[in-house]
Amino acid sequence: MREGRYQNASEVLREGLRLLADRRARQDAELDDIRSGVLRGLDQADAGDFAAGTGEEAVRRAYNQAIERQST
Repeated sequence: MREGRYQNASEVLREGLRLLADRRARQDAELDDIRSGVLRGLDQADAGDFAAGTGEEAVRRAYNQAIERQST
């Protein structure tokens, strides 16, 4: 610790807690996105709005769209 970026153990603990809080916030945001997508899909299914093609094709399209969104 003497030669590193932290002056004492308290700083190390604060940084660790901050990192854990950041990770939790990202996980919560991802779960919110998943929940939103599931609810949107259920609403579409209730309305009779189904994806064209087989289930495998629909999953493949959804996967590819998710990959494209991540890269932008």
